[in-house]
Amino acid sequence: MNGKLENKVAVVTGGSGGIGFGAAKRFADEGARVFFTGRRQSELDNAVSVLMTDEQKASVVANVPLGRIGTADDMGKVALFLASDDSSYVNGVELFADGGVAQY
Repeated sequence: MNGKLENKVAVVTGGSGGIGFGAAKRFADEGARVFFTGRRQSELDNAVSVLMTDEQKASVVANVPLGRIGTADDMGKVALFLASDDSSYVNGVELFADGGVAQY
């Protein structure tokens, strides 16, 4: 990676899965010293969990212009951008990371 967060420290809550896990992984990959916590032992023991049935996923995907559900890594990339100096000139923006649903 590029080391965008070199010499920075990140504390991520809810890091045992989902968006928190995706953010923690991206931050670490970019050089940050990452400390993360989780609240549920079962999810800390098993980082992969199924949140929706296949039928529910298909229903969601049908309403997302990009045609897929966002991943933890997708959200991690957004968090990385906002935490890095790449967003240093971003101010007062409402950033939608939803596959285009808000613009649809």
